[in-house]
Amino acid sequence: MDHDDVTIIMPHEGKIHPDLQSFITEACLKGATVIAEQQGEKVKFPNNPARARYTNINITRNRARERALRTAKREWFLYVDSDVIPPKNAIEMFKFRSSANKCHVMGGWYPVRGEAQKIGKIEDGVFSGTMELTRWVAGKEVEDNLVHQYYCPRTYKDMVSNVAPLGCLWIRSEVSASMRFMPGMDMRVRDAYVGHYLMAGDCCEFGIRLKRRYGIEVLMNQAVVCRHN
Repeated sequence: MDHDDVTIIMPHEGKIHPDLQSFITEACLKGATVIAEQQGEKVKFPNNPARARYTNINITRNRARERALRTAKREWFLYVDSDVIPPKNAIEMFKFRSSANKCHVMGGWYPVRGEAQKIGKIEDGVFSGTMELTRWVAGKEVEDNLVHQYYCPRTYKDMVSNVAPLGCLWIRSEVSASMRFMPGMDMRVRDAYVGHYLMAGDCCEFGIRLKRRYGIEVLMNQAVVCRHN
C-alpha cells in the first residue's frame, strides 16, 4: 500500500531507537515523508519535573506539527515518539481500520514505559504476557476529569479511548491543524486494580480536549500494538 498521503512526525532528544529508524525507512520507501524535530533548550519546573517533561516534548511536537502543516500537505499524520516502536504493518492497519470505521483519529496501543517488560514482551505487534496486569496509554473518561485507565488491549475489537496515545497517534492533518499540544491538565486517572489515583498528563489532556471541543473520541487500533522502550 502506498504511503504518499502520510507524514510521520517524530519529536526526539537526539536518540532514535534503531527499530524505529527501520520502521521509518520502510515507510519512506513507500512514499511517506518524515518530520523529525529535536528538542531544544528545556523549560524547567523544579517543583514539577513531570510537567516540565510534558511541556518540553509538546513544544517540540508543536514545532514539528507546524512544519508538517506548512510543508508536507499530506492527508494523514502519524505522531510517533522516538522510544515507541510500532509493528511493521502499522500504517497499513491504520489506513485500513480508519477507512473501515470512518474515523479521524486512531491510536496505537503501547504500555506505560517499563510495564510490559516486567511480565512479557512485545514482538512486532504481538504481546506475550499477562495483558490484564499491564497499564496501557489509553482509557475512558467516566466522569468529568476522571479517567479509568485501560489494562488490556481488547484484541477482539477496536476500543474508544479518551486518552490520546501521543506516542503513536494517527490523525487527519485537518484535525491536527486545529489541535495544538498542551503540557497537561489537573485531572485524575483511576487505577482500577489498586484503587489509587495517578497524575494525568498530556495524553489525557489532548484526548479530553478533542472530545469536548469536537466530539471526537480516539479509536484504539487493536491491530497496532507497539513496544515502549
